[in-house]
Amino acid sequence: MINLNSRQSEIYHMVKERSVMKVRDIISLFDVSAATIRKDLTLLEESGLLRRTHGEVHAIAPNGLQMTPFEARSFLCIEAKRKIAQAAVQQINDGESIILDSGSTTAEIAKLLVDRKNLTVITNSLPVALALSSSAVTVIIVGGMFLGQNISIQGPDAEAFLQQIEADKAFISATGVRNNIGLTASNPLEASIKKCMIHAAHKVYAVLDSSKFSIGSINLFADFSEIDTLITEALPDDPSLTQRFDALGTQIIFADS
Repeated sequence: MINLNSRQSEIYHMVKERSVMKVRDIISLFDVSAATIRKDLTLLEESGLLRRTHGEVHAIAPNGLQMTPFEARSFLCIEAKRKIAQAAVQQINDGESIILDSGSTTAEIAKLLVDRKNLTVITNSLPVALALSSSAVTVIIVGGMFLGQNISIQGPDAEAFLQQIEADKAFISATGVRNNIGLTASNPLEASIKKCMIHAAHKVYAVLDSSKFSIGSINLFADFSEIDTLITEALPDDPSLTQRFDALGTQIIFADS
């Protein structure tokens, strides 16, 4: 058993969440010396948990290969994501059109919709589409540029399609949460298409496991005021966050309830 201190554990989980990080970015996040962080990275690499290349650190899959960001996210908090998915499908009614974005949590939602019949799913996620391939659900995949790392469709053509449609509900995941402001994505392309999905839906659900509240990113794509309902298994012990949701009238659904 590998014994990691709290900082090493945090580094490990951050890299797994993002799939790859710059060493300089990791160093900037901690109030210790660069030499200390490099020793942490050496320990994590020697333990077989991460792989270092020139200036970068990569997550490692169970087979020893580097993971795509989607694969890395799929391994994290899987039980929480499944509970969130179970709560989410209870909000989906027959006859509705719904948007599922390219997150790992929305892929879990798709797996629970295979027995539905009178339902339309609009998605930019190939894992979502494949999960529904043998079902009676009508699946519409947006066209555009294929982003291999996230196994999804992005770019101006995909955004233009979403700007022309209306859906009953959108289920949106996020890489993280910026303070008490809103939701963030791992890159600008993802942030942009998520914005379009939010604007295309009459009701917007954010599906976030609790780990996302400790992860941030520069790519803010939605203020909490744009979210009607948050589905999560737990919220951080942060009164200011709860007060913000109360002030906005955001509905909170706890997946464990």
